[in-house]
Amino acid sequence: MDKTLIIIVTYNSAGFIERCLRSVYEQQLKDFFVLVIDNNSSDDTVLKIKDFRNSCPGLDSSNFRMIPFKRNIGFSRAVNCGVFKYLAEKFKRQMHDFKYLVLINPDLYLCEDSLSSLIDTFAIAGDDCGASGGLIMEYDCDEVTHYGAAIRPNYITYHLKKHDSRDTGMQDDDNIFVSDYVTGALFACRLDIFIKLKGFDPGYRPAYFEELDFCLKLKRIGKLSYVNPKSRARHFECGSVKKFSSSFYYYYHKNRIRCAIINSSPAGFFKGFIPQEFRWIREEASKDQYVPLLKAYLLNLFFIGLSVFVKIKNYLLIRRIVK
Repeated sequence: MDKTLIIIVTYNSAGFIERCLRSVYEQQLKDFFVLVIDNNSSDDTVLKIKDFRNSCPGLDSSNFRMIPFKRNIGFSRAVNCGVFKYLAEKFKRQMHDFKYLVLINPDLYLCEDSLSSLIDTFAIAGDDCGASGGLIMEYDCDEVTHYGAAIRPNYITYHLKKHDSRDTGMQDDDNIFVSDYVTGALFACRLDIFIKLKGFDPGYRPAYFEELDFCLKLKRIGKLSYVNPKSRARHFECGSVKKFSSSFYYYYHKNRIRCAIINSSPAGFFKGFIPQEFRWIREEASKDQYVPLLKAYLLNLFFIGLSVFVKIKNYLLIRRIVK
């Protein structure tokens, strides 16, 4: 039995969560368990989730659970708790029944058959498929905002859009294709591989870059990240942190620099990251990013020893897996 564990991490998601959950339960694929983890929302998110659970027939402890945390522990740690604590304890004897892990943002809702297509990617791509993502559109129109993702040498990330698909080698709109990474907003992977890789790195607090870091580790064990355009969803970006705010820039750059330190080779960091970083600051960075960027540099400099320790730990972990 190939069941799917779906984890939705919420934080002040009252305006979106009911529609998100409804889109999940209206999918053709039904063999899943939904785990909603709330990161101490201050709005009506928990109440909305409870109302949905009580109003949805057939929803019970066998296929749904909500866990409200008393503090915000971040996205990565919440997902890890869902897998390594809740799932391991509740389904200890049935862990082998769960084959896939799917992550869905609370400010996203799935289009018809999106979940089936997301899971089908693994069968289509074969053994080298480590992660699967989909095509994401604006919440209230058909503009494509995410069609795979790519990274620059200084780890600046950008979402591909449909007109960028020529860069991926894709031949038509329905074919799956390889991407640098897939966004955690709509993300699937083999649960056994997620467990082998020890889940997401909780150091990417509160969010951003945990999925890129994970996809880079997948690549080191010979697994690629695929996008399946048949898996479609609509997304209200940055429902928790306002996009392009000072907080957004700080979290983004803090975790970007950390990801570069952990995942770059020494040559890649000094010959790739640093020159590209200076070029990006000189030619592209907006002035409102300077202060958050400086704070991000200083914090990463302070924790450089810890990042190097994580880098070594990842190297040893991946070496054990690929043997």
